[in-house]
Order: sequence, then C-alpha cells, then structure tokens
Amino acid sequence: MRRLKSRAFSRILTAAVLSVLTAVGLAFTASPASAAPYWQEVNTGPTWSCNPTKIHPAKAGVGFQTCIVVNANYDAQAVLVVVNNSSSAIQLSGVIDTSFGADASCYSSTLNPGFRRGCFGPTVHVGSGVTLGATSYLTVNGTTAIN
Repeated sequence: MRRLKSRAFSRILTAAVLSVLTAVGLAFTASPASAAPYWQEVNTGPTWSCNPTKIHPAKAGVGFQTCIVVNANYDAQAVLVVVNNSSSAIQLSGVIDTSFGADASCYSSTLNPGFRRGCFGPTVHVGSGVTLGATSYLTVNGTTAIN
C-alpha cells in the first residue's frame, strides 16, 4: 500500500514539475519585436532600406520615410521614420501597411522641433527571395500624407 501511495505521489509531483517548467518556458518564448504603437528613438543603419524622405504637406520642415529592416535570418520589420526640423511641435500619428504581414498603427503623439522618431512594426520571418513592400500614412496636425 505504501509503495502505491509513493508511486502516486511521485506521478503527481512529476506532473506538477512539468507543468511549472512548461509555464516558465512559455513565459520566455520569443515573440516578434515591435515598438508600435509607440514612437521610439531611431537610428537607421546598413540593414535599412528606405524610401526617399518626403516633406509633409501639413508642415514645412517635417520629413518622413518608410523603411524596411531585414536581418541575416530573413526577419523583416517596417518602420515609419519622422523628423521635425520645423520651429514648432507637431501632433502626429501613423499607420504602416506592408506586403509581408507586419502592419502597425502608431499612437498619436507630440513631436517637438529637432527630434526624430520611428514607429516600428512587428518583426516577422519572411524567408529569402521575397519581395518586400511597405507604405506609411503619416498624419500631422490632422492632415494625412502617404510615403
């Protein structure tokens, strides 16, 4: 009888330990990187492919561009980059639309003069040989423009 109770206890303990380990493992599972919907500091680099900067029609001195970042593992991320070279703060929000399932919406925020910020879409695995495309929609002081 004691041996049966001991085996039952051992099975219950093993099941409990496995459940805890599974929960801990799931908590540390990698998920796609994304900063959206928040605007973050941004520095472009050699793995970035960006559309030409467009001046926003709502405010002279406000430029924006759509960029795609791809790493060596063929993970891709779209970024809406905005720079405020005007003399006053702007109210901005944005949307990123991609051809590879990494769309994002960017919260409304204030961007002060002299600052550059980016809204990063999620990072998704795209594989090699895939044509990547992204379009951004930037709203500045209530006016939307496309890049």
